[in-house]
Amino acid sequence: MIKRIALKFYNLFVRLFKKKIPTTGWHEFEIQGLKWKLCLDRYIDRTIAVEKTFEPETTELVKSIVKPGMRVLDIGANIGYFTNIISKQVGKSGAVFAFEPVSGYRSQVEWHVKANRFSDIVKIYPFGLS
Repeated sequence: MIKRIALKFYNLFVRLFKKKIPTTGWHEFEIQGLKWKLCLDRYIDRTIAVEKTFEPETTELVKSIVKPGMRVLDIGANIGYFTNIISKQVGKSGAVFAFEPVSGYRSQVEWHVKANRFSDIVKIYPFGLS
């Protein structure tokens, strides 16, 4: 298991340097037809920048389940990865309700929503659910 994790990190860093992607700081990207503002000092953001996805199996499952016009909750939106993916899937006839209590992550969600013109689709709530 340790070898597997070490290999994953090794491959991630090899791709970072090979693709000439910055390794730190805030940067804007266009990935999967969406605009992203990512902090490459953080694992999730860096993975999205390098791999062009995050949790690929979950992403594909979400894309296969979420249809235009659906109303979807994103509980624990974090940086807004799934908020973005789901918003694109539901389209203008759908709605996404994103919940993120951490202000730093929530501001990133807000940036993604605005940059991708999802303001009519997404409502962001500044608290957590349990």
